Amino acid sequence: MNEDHFVQYVRQAKRLREDENQKLYWSGYLWGLRRHYFGESFGTPEDHQKLLNDYRSDSDHGRQSIAKGYEKGFQGEAPTEQHSEDLAMANCH
Repeated sequence: MNEDHFVQYVRQAKRLREDENQKLYWSGYLWGLRRHYFGESFGTPEDHQKLLNDYRSDSDHGRQSIAKGYEKGFQGEAPTEQHSEDLAMANCH
């Protein structure tokens, strides 16, 4: 990922994070995106593992939202409203 894409993705995610219902997801996404871009110099291995594994299996929907966002950001995926819509649908079940 180049710097231009990184900056663009951060701006888009911050705009999407303004929706209170999606704040945790997009906060997680931003953490993951930074880890993707900066590598191991951003965060600790323990934080990374916690966000990828522990939070995903947590029964708390907020932590699950953070984990799902983190994973998408860590994968370097472009932020879209569809990501948060998919999450909202999953939380309805």
